[in-house]
Amino acid sequence: MPRLLLLNHVVLLLCCSIDLGTGVSLALSGAPVIAATQFYIWMTIVMLICGLIMLATEWLSGLRWVPVVVLVAVILATVLTSLAGRFALWIIEWVAMAYWFYRLALQARADQ
Repeated sequence: MPRLLLLNHVVLLLCCSIDLGTGVSLALSGAPVIAATQFYIWMTIVMLICGLIMLATEWLSGLRWVPVVVLVAVILATVLTSLAGRFALWIIEWVAMAYWFYRLALQARADQ
């Protein structure tokens, strides 16, 4: 896999992790994150771009469902930002990305 493509997928995992981390902190503290709104606008754009790149490059693999799940979760979380259901979507997008890296690591170990 080209390094630049792997970097794209790592950036998407990072953004999903930030989403999940913020969701956990909001669920525990209940404090609003108003100052982060501008950051999240740009991060969501990055997530959508990285997700589309990942979808295009994984389309012929057996893992194309991962970027599809992430993109759907990102879009739904963005639409539902004022509702409580977004926390579950943040978990779904992170788990999908983590699974992709898990499968790659498992395959790399199996090749040895």
